[in-house]
Amino acid sequence: MVTHADPFGPQMPLGISLAPGATFEAYFVGPNRFAVEVLRAMADGSGERQAFLASETGLGKSHLLQAICRRAGTAGARCAWLPLDGEAGADAGILEGLEALDLIALDAVDAVVGDAAWERGLFGLINAARASGTRLLFAARTVPAELLPALPDLASRLTWGPVLQLTPLEEADKREALMARARELGLELPDAVAEYLLRHFPRDLAGQLQRLDTLDRASLASGRRLTVPFVKEVLARGR
Repeated sequence: MVTHADPFGPQMPLGISLAPGATFEAYFVGPNRFAVEVLRAMADGSGERQAFLASETGLGKSHLLQAICRRAGTAGARCAWLPLDGEAGADAGILEGLEALDLIALDAVDAVVGDAAWERGLFGLINAARASGTRLLFAARTVPAELLPALPDLASRLTWGPVLQLTPLEEADKREALMARARELGLELPDAVAEYLLRHFPRDLAGQLQRLDTLDRASLASGRRLTVPFVKEVLARGR
């Protein structure tokens, strides 16, 4: 159902694949160093067996869940990343047998809590994973205590490992993250362009980095340097 790694990382079930840029190295740590270190250790099999990652939208939860699968998968582990707010959340039956894997990253758990079948499935998976030694990583927009599942004891089982909360980056951190990504791409990012991106998309760092990748491709294809008018033109095409 799930498997071993291709050149870009492990293959996921349901045709779900990892984003090529979703690595620990591409994540701007900022004030979230402790959380990232916990996840790296989980990926390497030397840390926690279960953890829960919580944050508001746009702080990189999905990036980190894919990063842990990529790191573990390239070391030979059998992994699954399942974003439950998409196709993977259509049927709780997808959880059956996943404890046979080495690592499971369940994204957007808050999208399915409240559904009786999903709550039973999650409860059973946590118990089975504990027995089999499978590493489990959950992510949601809120901490387990605020999910309020109907099934008794599910909230407590979701906290059988550390609950990690991502902290939003300060303005200076976001600017540095953009500059760091631009350097990685070999892309010249003028201050005026960085300021434009930060002013018009202030909270969404993950989206910012994706926009920068888009701008890099557009710049290479057109032979044009990044200017505010050019950035507006390119980003308007994607709306």
